[in-house]
Amino acid sequence: MDLVWLWSIVGIILVVIEMLTVSFFAIFLALAAFVAAIVGIFINDIYIQIGVFAVISVITTIIGKPFLKKYFKVNVSKKASNIDAFAGKTGIVTKDIKEFHIGQVKVEGAIWSALSSVDVDLPEGTKVEVESVDGVKLIVKRLA
Repeated sequence: MDLVWLWSIVGIILVVIEMLTVSFFAIFLALAAFVAAIVGIFINDIYIQIGVFAVISVITTIIGKPFLKKYFKVNVSKKASNIDAFAGKTGIVTKDIKEFHIGQVKVEGAIWSALSSVDVDLPEGTKVEVESVDGVKLIVKRLA
């Protein structure tokens, strides 16, 4: 019966951790701990209880995590990194960007590798706008 209390305390601690982190992981371990506590009422074998805990943890995580992520959106603000901040900036082509070939653009004083977003040639001197960043390349379009 002592193991029932241990599993229950572990389950409660995991529920508190889930409430603090909102990771959608600790809740499944908590559920498994509570199931192991229920099993502990009837079967006083630690190995069976650990097995139940492991199996229930895996099953609930595999089935439950996608479900919870779909229905509960966690609102974590994403701060743009330095390179992400280039989206929307204007620049000038310093080395021709040919269809499907990398050229170069100068944005805020820095030279970057760049590709055209619409797969058209952009000759040197063309004013462009950065649409997005792909790895270390800027994806640009002709400025209207």
